[in-house]
Amino acid sequence: MEKILIVDDQPLICELLSSLFSSDAMVKTSENLEDAMAALCQQDFSLVISDLSLKGRNGREGFAILNYIRSKSPNTKVIIMTGVSTADTKQEALALGAAHFLAKPFDVPHILSIVNTVRGVI
Repeated sequence: MEKILIVDDQPLICELLSSLFSSDAMVKTSENLEDAMAALCQQDFSLVISDLSLKGRNGREGFAILNYIRSKSPNTKVIIMTGVSTADTKQEALALGAAHFLAKPFDVPHILSIVNTVRGVI
């Protein structure tokens, strides 16, 4: 079964995304950088959906996660999402190897479409 890691400091976002994908994938959620990195060290994920900025940090934790995944698990697809989107941030995420960059807020049909495209599920 496919494994998806969702990283966001907003529990409601984690719950929403988990409920959307748990019927056909094993979903783990993390609300901070430390838990996300521990999960990535313990198991492989086919997809990681991460907020760019996690509470109480420097605002670029999603890029730290992305860089770690690119170095340790290059086949893992990563979607970076953020509520503070700029063209430069999007360009940087894609240049670092993100499969997609998603601005918050998003609606359910939009995130489903993006994730299914990234996962190869059409």
